[in-house]
Amino acid sequence: MLFRRILLLSVVFALAAEPAYSQTWLQRYLRERRAKEEAKKAAAEAEKAQDDQDNPGEEIRRAEPVNAADPTVQNSGAPEVTTAADGTALPVRRAEPVNTPPPEPTPEPVRTPEPVRKAEPVTPVRPPVPSLVVTPPPADRPAATPARTPVARATPAPVPAATPLPTPERIVTVKPTPAPAPPPLALDAPAPTPAPSPATAAATPAPNDEMDPNANVIRVAPSNKPAPADVGQFQYANAFYARKEYDRAAPEYERYLSLYPNGDDRQAAFFRLAESHRQLNNLNAARKAYEALLLGFTDGDFVGPAAYRMADLCFDDGNYPDALAYYRKASVRVKDPAILLSTKYNIARCQEALKAASDAIETYQDVLTVAENNPFREASRLALARLLAASGRRSEAVAQYDALIKETSKPALKAEATVREGLLLQESGKADKAIATFNRALQMPELGNWKETALVSLLRAAYDGKNYQQVLDTYRTAGKDFSADAQPEVLLIAANSNRQLGKDNAARPLYEQIIRDYPSSNYAKDAQYYRLISLYNLNAPELMGEVDAYLAQNPDASEKRDQLTLLKAEALYKTRNYSAAAPLYASLDESRLSSSLKAEALFKLGWCHTQVQPRDNA
Repeated sequence: MLFRRILLLSVVFALAAEPAYSQTWLQRYLRERRAKEEAKKAAAEAEKAQDDQDNPGEEIRRAEPVNAADPTVQNSGAPEVTTAADGTALPVRRAEPVNTPPPEPTPEPVRTPEPVRKAEPVTPVRPPVPSLVVTPPPADRPAATPARTPVARATPAPVPAATPLPTPERIVTVKPTPAPAPPPLALDAPAPTPAPSPATAAATPAPNDEMDPNANVIRVAPSNKPAPADVGQFQYANAFYARKEYDRAAPEYERYLSLYPNGDDRQAAFFRLAESHRQLNNLNAARKAYEALLLGFTDGDFVGPAAYRMADLCFDDGNYPDALAYYRKASVRVKDPAILLSTKYNIARCQEALKAASDAIETYQDVLTVAENNPFREASRLALARLLAASGRRSEAVAQYDALIKETSKPALKAEATVREGLLLQESGKADKAIATFNRALQMPELGNWKETALVSLLRAAYDGKNYQQVLDTYRTAGKDFSADAQPEVLLIAANSNRQLGKDNAARPLYEQIIRDYPSSNYAKDAQYYRLISLYNLNAPELMGEVDAYLAQNPDASEKRDQLTLLKAEALYKTRNYSAAAPLYASLDESRLSSSLKAEALFKLGWCHTQVQPRDNA
């Protein structure tokens, strides 16, 4: 009890000692509230007074007659009675207020309550987000089949059985992706094409590339819901790809691949990224994208085309083993028959480059089994004929050339096949057939670069067939049409033909022309040798010296050395210098000459001995 009193006195003392301006929070709150209420009350009274002043009550005026009174009449305190001209009083109307009260409001009709419908989602509008206008597919291509709801994924285009009905346009809103920054403009370069918005290009089909399985299925299925973010990004990249703006499509596909590692369209994005780099000639970047696709996926619509593209890159680099491996992988993955046929043809090319002739022959024959819509048929038959000829199967090669000549509609290819067939016939020793084939080829105006080959081969075939006069006639007709590379051979064939016909005087200058004008060619050495034979036939006195000079210049000509030794012995024998001829004949006993020549040399050696012995005894 005492404690409470002490505490109360302490509080009183503290309040008494507190300055006048120090108040408790309750006192300040009550004072402020009282001031606010008074201010509010004063404001209400002032507003009411202002309303009374602005809106006075209805004013009632004095009743006046209908016809105005005479202005000369003065009103007194009592109301005047206005009379008409005949003295009758005019009626007085009731006084009406100046301000007419507003009419009574018309009661509103009772509205029947509308039925409550289920709430439907509304596509939010995010300016400046444009909308996707999905164009219907062309008449020759089917519409895309939705892979999932609400957006269709990129799926292989099915083969249409009939012309599909056009799909009505729908508007689908997708989340936009910021357009890539334009490259800096060159001073003389035209302004770049602005980035396509999803409203104009996101649903446009991609370029009609035969390697892209879904080239014509880059579309969005109709839906009332916004497309997922990954689909929006993929379609945005497809917009550039469809417009062949590969420099803009590539970074968008890279963005999709980096942002959505589990996206459903990653395989297609990898392939189109690689295709974009390939179109831009960025072969290293294209190679990396193809390899990423092949390493990340073992099955899918784009595995085969990616393997085919990788094989092409390896083949162009001369890496035939890897090219062969990728082509074989593509052959079991691609579905398009045309691409499959191209793959087989390229497999044969790789096998041919790797010297696997038997495998290449088998593959080319497999390609030839396709008769319709086969653009590789003629090239495969030509390559097959070459391989058969190189393998010694000349009769089969000639059959392939005959078939190619009958099938092809290309005059240049027909001319080439004819010349090649003639060469095979010439190598087979069928000179008459070869001559006829070459003459037929020379009648073709599309012979082109094969004309010189046909002419030279015709001269060879005629010479091998001992048609020397035909050789000389052909040489006189077309002697000026030969190039510098073919000229020494043509001169040698013509000179030998003259020599075979006994025209050594005409042959000798041709031999000497070859030695003088083409000293470094292989035909020059042959011309030197055959010139010595012409000198022998002409009984030229310089023959011995020319033979010795030739043997000194060609010490390694062992086979021709025996023949030239025989030539010298024959020249001495013709001049009846038996003593000089006998040792030369004797040296040929162990030579490489044919048995018939050796027998003839031994006979003449004995004859020389019989002619020399009596002279020695004398």
